[in-house]
Amino acid sequence: MFKKLFSNYSFSFSYYILVIENMETTLDAIHDFDDSERPKNIFREEPTTDSCIEISSMQFQYYGKHRLILYHVLPDYALIQRKQQQLLKSF
Repeated sequence: MFKKLFSNYSFSFSYYILVIENMETTLDAIHDFDDSERPKNIFREEPTTDSCIEISSMQFQYYGKHRLILYHVLPDYALIQRKQQQLLKSF
């Protein structure tokens, strides 16, 4: 049934964004931020078409329970996000 309904649809160009959010009510920092502004309790990966996403332990700023949210996004949205990331990296 699935094959019949979606046989003409290409899944190879599906884009996904992974969002990781710390769920703790009191944030316990992994690193000492001194007097600098503390980072948010949420971060995300760049849009990808890969079948897996690798998360580095260095990306986490706080100890505790985290929630992972996987969003399926349109290719146009993924392109906009990539351009914004490239702009930010160029500064």
